[in-house]
Amino acid sequence: MHSCLKPGNLSTSADYQTEDAVLLAEEAALGFSRTLDADGRACTTASKKQARARVWTVRGEGHVFINGKPMIDYFAHAQERHVLADVFEVARAFGRYNVWAVVEGSGASSQAAALAVAIARGLCIHQPELTEALKAHHMTTIDVRQVERKKLGRPKARKGHTWVKR
Repeated sequence: MHSCLKPGNLSTSADYQTEDAVLLAEEAALGFSRTLDADGRACTTASKKQARARVWTVRGEGHVFINGKPMIDYFAHAQERHVLADVFEVARAFGRYNVWAVVEGSGASSQAAALAVAIARGLCIHQPELTEALKAHHMTTIDVRQVERKKLGRPKARKGHTWVKR
């Protein structure tokens, strides 16, 4: 675990779509709960397409580590970083929480979206009064849409062959 997330370094500063039942079962299996653990961490999960994010949020100096790398090194494009920054902006929590995340699967934008939801849920555990503001901006619910599968006899999921009369 990164040193900024250890308990000794804790700082003392103070309905769009339904939740994915699979993630809730996964959280329970991993020992995640909707409360802070003994070290003051909020453990949350979220998904977007094939991206799965597990996030530990703790009061701190504002460090964000994704798969062991700082956020700026992990996300090369500013667009993905802004998705995460929007959560802290709505919560007015810049520089108040350290985030340690493990994310896997899918592409960078889906990973960023999954991380944003997991971070928002973690902030709601730390400060329950933020729940309404984050829900109003649809930041605590996951996007359950999936890629439609390709059908037999078609070039893509919905695209048909060009019809020729003669």
